[in-house]
Amino acid sequence: MRALSPHVLSSLLLAVALAACRSFAEPPPGFEGEFTAEAVLDRILEPPAGAVSAPLAFDDIKDFRAALEITCHDQTPPARRSVIVLWMRPGLWSVEEAQGGARGVKHVCDGRRFFALEQGQERVPEVTRADLGIDSLIKHLLFAYFFLEGSGPAAEIVDAAERPGGGCSLILAKEDGAGRTLELAVDAATLKPLALREAFETQDGDTAYLETYLEELTRDEGGILVPRRLRSLADGRLIREVRVASLSWNRGLREIDFAVPR
Repeated sequence: MRALSPHVLSSLLLAVALAACRSFAEPPPGFEGEFTAEAVLDRILEPPAGAVSAPLAFDDIKDFRAALEITCHDQTPPARRSVIVLWMRPGLWSVEEAQGGARGVKHVCDGRRFFALEQGQERVPEVTRADLGIDSLIKHLLFAYFFLEGSGPAAEIVDAAERPGGGCSLILAKEDGAGRTLELAVDAATLKPLALREAFETQDGDTAYLETYLEELTRDEGGILVPRRLRSLADGRLIREVRVASLSWNRGLREIDFAVPR
């Protein structure tokens, strides 16, 4: 087993000692077939025994609507907000504040432009697309699809690590089309997804690492395994928590849903 890089060794998610962990080149007990990242992801996506139908394939997901409750713990006091996220292929999306039943500012990407809407009027956004984190959200909600079918090189099993609380994790790594690497930790015995890990640049220009724990995993009406709770930590400190209040696929969204009202 090769040594983990220093940033992995410092991670709360990954190993503090590797002695009790089996090699990441060895499949878990009872694993049949070729032991690859693709095979592991196929196991994660496959329907449970007794399921009536298979989960939606990634290409069959045309759009989704998600209602989210977000708590930012890096603010004092913690800031809480509700948002509605709409997404449609090939890259249209909107993020709208929804406080107490009232609609707030809506940020929209119509596939060509990024703009804000307030009370139906277009204005210049006060935040950037990166601030809204839509790309990260999609990767978190559809993590298995991203690792299996996302743009960029194929995912690989790169390490095995003993968790501080016991048990062993397999670490899968996947580069996106922009060269950014995302890691997925899965339980080596059950192949249950545990957490995602990605690098980001701090305001000081340093590199830090964000660990997002995939909690309350459930299969929705489309048979897709999604986390209902996402907890993100930086350097072991909780900075953000996202609860998925509702999530639905293929609602028949149209381009007009991402346009300036006339």
